[in-house]
Amino acid sequence: MTGPIQPGLRAIDAIDPNDPGIKMALAGGVTTANIMPGSGNAIGGQTLYVKLRGAFIEAMRVLTGQVLGGIKFANGENPKGAYGGKNQAPMTA
Repeated sequence: MTGPIQPGLRAIDAIDPNDPGIKMALAGGVTTANIMPGSGNAIGGQTLYVKLRGAFIEAMRVLTGQVLGGIKFANGENPKGAYGGKNQAPMTA
């Protein structure tokens, strides 16, 4: 993480269609997912809606064109732990 506001992060850039977790999700009955960045940033980036099938990420996408999905916001304890609250220094790892 380089800062609390990261709207340019994109889940599409980190998805591996061959990830074993996808096969595990399919085996458990999950067919569609909203994949998103983590919650350490207040604004974490762009999510992606996918069907859990296909050999390439473009074949997995639910929406086509410019829209990838939604945007990830985290307003709880994770951003405060990473960046600190008002008048409080962030915790160091």
